[in-house]
Amino acid sequence: MERKIRVLHITPDNKFFDSVFAAWEKNDDVENKALFYASRRSYRFQYVKRTDILEIYYNKRDVKKRLQKKDYDAVFVHSMPWKFYQFVTWIPADRIVIWWGWGYEIYQSQFGLPPLVNIPLYKEKTSAYTNKIHFGPRTIYKKVSHYLLKPYARHLQEKAVQRVNYFQPVVKLEMELMRKNRFFRAKEFYYKTMAPVFGEFKERRADGNIIVGNSVAPTINHLDILDPILRFKQAQQKIIMPLSYGNEKYKEWLKPHLQHSDIQPIYDFLPQEEYFQMVDQCSYAVYGNLRQQAMGNVTHDIAQGIKVCLFKDSIPYKNLINQGYVVFAIEDMTEDSFRIPLTLEQMEQNNRAMVAEYNRRSAIYDQVVNEVKCYIF
Repeated sequence: MERKIRVLHITPDNKFFDSVFAAWEKNDDVENKALFYASRRSYRFQYVKRTDILEIYYNKRDVKKRLQKKDYDAVFVHSMPWKFYQFVTWIPADRIVIWWGWGYEIYQSQFGLPPLVNIPLYKEKTSAYTNKIHFGPRTIYKKVSHYLLKPYARHLQEKAVQRVNYFQPVVKLEMELMRKNRFFRAKEFYYKTMAPVFGEFKERRADGNIIVGNSVAPTINHLDILDPILRFKQAQQKIIMPLSYGNEKYKEWLKPHLQHSDIQPIYDFLPQEEYFQMVDQCSYAVYGNLRQQAMGNVTHDIAQGIKVCLFKDSIPYKNLINQGYVVFAIEDMTEDSFRIPLTLEQMEQNNRAMVAEYNRRSAIYDQVVNEVKCYIF
């Protein structure tokens, strides 16, 4: 009987780990272990609940020894923060490395290096905040240290990225963008997921509320999307703005700008079921992020028949349009944008596009599993 593929997960402390690891555990092809590195023994987990399944290490030398054991066939790296670069270079050459790119480590600078995908992240109004926080004694110190260590940092980044065999993007377009880096050689991969679940095909209220963004992150460009929404929304519509997690300094900067009576900020954390119940009462959704971000929310909205608006120059908009989805551009907003919800035909088209993407990813998964089995068995 053919044994399972042994996968070692390397993860930061993040809210995605528990659900993703649970999905891997349901996969009949693999058996799973997980590694976590903490810089101090007093570390307290913020997001990961299943700490009992983690092999926790407090010394990088111990991480290196662990990786050299070779009691695994493949490593699944949950994002690639700077501290993971060294870990990836320690993985033996005869083991498979799969990197799940979350977004921040691709679109934002790490250790002063240019982003791997270098695109503008902020619109005009949000830039007023980001320009302000880029100055100060601590930032100057970081800039000097990054400058002095830049040759080493660049070498380590290239060595780590070169070591990756398979890359799992959140959206397909990211593969094309990552391939522009000469040291990126990975093939495309997606872990096994459940088939998409769609909402009931029913018309949504024309005067339904508008959900805006998913977190308190500057990259959502909240102020830059509020102006057109307030200009074109109907009088009775409320703007629901989830701001329960993210950048606290940005939240404090943003709060004074959210005094309009129709804006309803959500500062308290909501359980997932309650959160999506709130979202599902809306007819429209607007996301101002230019990088790949909030795609779980966007996908949920589309599956539920909610009309989604994005910036034309954003990665999510370009990717969804390329795949045949019906989404709308913030730049093209008119009085009809929040008066005419999706038609049933448009909902059906979005569902067909979603099924096609699910089938494409499933085929890639099957192909990669066969490749890995041929390589390790």
